[in-house]
Amino acid sequence: MNIKKIKIFAPLQALLIAALLTAPLAHPHAQTTPAPDPLFQTIQSLDTQLFDAYNHCDLEKFGSLLADDLEFYHDKTGLSRGRAALVGVSRTTSAAR
Repeated sequence: MNIKKIKIFAPLQALLIAALLTAPLAHPHAQTTPAPDPLFQTIQSLDTQLFDAYNHCDLEKFGSLLADDLEFYHDKTGLSRGRAALVGVSRTTSAAR
């Protein structure tokens, strides 16, 4: 009976050893960090600049980051068309804060 157990477990042991030896090869790139995407970095930087300018009431900087033909709909003040209109609304709403 011991011989049968050895014959049954030998292939399982071999499979287990093979799995353990090849496991480190399964994810060779798992520890490397992907290179940052330049487009994502640009968008993230401009987004941060825009909201920092708005939150610190730096309306000159805020306006410089907006397009001339911007259309923006605010739930309280409604539609603003153009950079000057949105900066004007922002001046009013930021003064109220």
